Amino acid sequence: MKKFIVKLCLILCPAAVAICALTYVTYESELQILKRDLTCPTNIVAAVVGDSRVEVYFDPAEIPWMKNFGISAAPFSLTAQKARLVAQLNPSLKLLVVDVWPAKFFQGISRPIEAASAVPYGTALIEMMTRKDMPPLGDGVEIRIAQGVIRPGLRNILHGTENAHGQITGGFFKNKKSIPEELFNETCARKVGFAPPEKPVDLPETPTGGEIILDHLLADLSKTDIKIVLTTTPLLWEKLRWTPAALEYFERRMTEIAARHKVPWYNWMRDYQNVREYWADGLHFNDIGAIVFSRDKRAVLERYIY
Repeated sequence: MKKFIVKLCLILCPAAVAICALTYVTYESELQILKRDLTCPTNIVAAVVGDSRVEVYFDPAEIPWMKNFGISAAPFSLTAQKARLVAQLNPSLKLLVVDVWPAKFFQGISRPIEAASAVPYGTALIEMMTRKDMPPLGDGVEIRIAQGVIRPGLRNILHGTENAHGQITGGFFKNKKSIPEELFNETCARKVGFAPPEKPVDLPETPTGGEIILDHLLADLSKTDIKIVLTTTPLLWEKLRWTPAALEYFERRMTEIAARHKVPWYNWMRDYQNVREYWADGLHFNDIGAIVFSRDKRAVLERYIY
């Protein structure tokens, strides 16, 4: 039995060392690619971070001086760490926009990310980078590491990193969908994509995970010379999504946190409610809406780059 254990160790220990070494090498490779992606060219004076709502709202064709780093299904902890990286890598940036909407504000950080959740595999890169304001590790992290770090890292090492892009860099996406006219009302709201839940979501435990992350993020960004603007991009049927108490808490705490850190918060959550042509689904603009939104809000944001 003892000999068997020794032989097993002789096999498993080198394998474990090899896996750790491979993970470290691919992690460093993917991190460098991400940092390269998040470094803005000199003609870019502003950047915006967030999830899919940033990804489909801020059209660079209409705001050419702003870089869009939105990525679908990004946890708010991922968005916050990307914001820190963008600020660190671009000290001459004039403006950094951080989009916060209720779902991310209410997101918890006390429980692990669910294994079957839709978060980008590349989230593992941030999970390995820092544990600040990150949920605890749980089932599924090994899949994210394998698919979001090791696999792309090996591919880029083998084929070169010159044209490689990070999995969580993000960017603008033209959403070509639209809501049919007969479904564009509260009665039919639950028949469209990203519909409201069957019952409005109540206020979770407080303070929420999102407000903790935001508070820490703004404290860190206050040490830079970059102007920070908070936004909440438009969405449909918010009263069907969250209870009055939850919405009141979100708006009150966003106002208080913004005031404490002396940054503006633009609450655009209820804008463009009656223009069906702008909406891809219940939570996102389509490409037509993105053009209008970007043209309308460009003037608001432009004042912060001078």
